[in-house]
Amino acid sequence: MTNTLSNIEALQKIRQKLYLAAALALKNNIDLSGELFRIFGSEAPARPTTRQDKNIIKASLSKREQLVLETIYESKEPVSIEEMLVKFKDKKDTNWSRTAITGTIKVLRTLELISYTANEDKKVGYLKKQNGIIEP
Repeated sequence: MTNTLSNIEALQKIRQKLYLAAALALKNNIDLSGELFRIFGSEAPARPTTRQDKNIIKASLSKREQLVLETIYESKEPVSIEEMLVKFKDKKDTNWSRTAITGTIKVLRTLELISYTANEDKKVGYLKKQNGIIEP
């Protein structure tokens, strides 16, 4: 019996690593696309702007990541993981668990799309973050 991943599982793991690599590159202002082209032997294209990079990353998020991001972006108050578990419990298209949501949150925070915060009523959770500013 072999311990190999299916193609879908392998692609999911690759995408997760690429999202984290892209977030790290964005955070440190590194041209990740140029590095990838050098690794694979092609010439690097013109460097897109950071805003274009973030839009590309947002467009390439998984269905789960998009749902979590939309939930946080639509909320006026910080959204906790507990609230997301309750909200997503009826979603049959994706397996929702605390671990799955926490992993998704970790990716979105690394991409600097959301931030952990507390409001005036001391409610803690995640809010939209844009240009280094937390937007209520």
